[in-house]
Amino acid sequence: STDVWNDTLQYLQSNYKVSAASGGLVVRYTARGHGDSRGWEKSATTCSADEPFRWPALSEDMLVVADSCGLADTKFAIFGQSMGAATGLYLTIDNPDRVSALILARSPRAWESRAKVASTFLTDAGLLDARMPGSQRHLPILGAARTDLPPRTETETYDRIQCPTLILSHGRDDAHPISTGKYLAELIPHARFDIADNEDDARNQWPKIIGDWLVEKGLVSVKDGRYRASI
Repeated sequence: STDVWNDTLQYLQSNYKVSAASGGLVVRYTARGHGDSRGWEKSATTCSADEPFRWPALSEDMLVVADSCGLADTKFAIFGQSMGAATGLYLTIDNPDRVSALILARSPRAWESRAKVASTFLTDAGLLDARMPGSQRHLPILGAARTDLPPRTETETYDRIQCPTLILSHGRDDAHPISTGKYLAELIPHARFDIADNEDDARNQWPKIIGDWLVEKGLVSVKDGRYRASI
C-alpha cells in the first residue's frame, strides 16, 4: 500500500543517509494507466492495446523514467510493491547491470494462483469497458489478466538477477500471497525473505528491515547529521 511506501521513506529520511556510491535521488512515479497518469489513452486503440500494461512492458516504462531522471549512467535501487514488484523484477532480469539492489514487497499472485483469477480480471475489464466505452480504462485490467512472472522452471531467467534482493511478504493478503515471495526467494540468487504477520506489522517492521538491509549492502549509512537523500 501507499502507506508502507510513505512510512518507509519517512523512516529512511529520519534515520539514514545515502552512501556516496549510490547517488542521492528518489524517483516515485505513477505507472501507465494507473492513478492520475494521462496521455497513454491516445495510443491505446488496437485490439492488442493491453500489451503496454503487462509487466514486461511496464518495466520498460520504469527504465525510461529512471533514464529521464538522470540515472542513465548509474545503477539504482528499486523498491516495488505489488505490480511494482513484478515490474522491478522484469527490469532487473532484462537489465541486470542497471540495478544495485532490488526490494520486492507484497509480490502479486503468480503462476497457478494468477491463472485462477485471470477470468475475474477479464470479466471486470469487460464490465468497465461497457460502462466507460472509449475511455480505454479497461486496458490496465486486461493487461493484469494477461501477464505473469516468468515460469518457475526458467531458473536461468532468475539467475540473471545478481544484485542483492530483499523480498517482503505479509499474511492475510490474498492478492499478494506469501507463496509468491517464498518461491521468488528460492529462485533469485542472493535473496533474503522476510514475512510479517499482517499489514499493520509490515508497516511497523519493514521500514527498519529495509533500512538495516540497505546499510548491510553499503547503500546507506546510519544518519549522523542532517539527512541528505534516500534510495
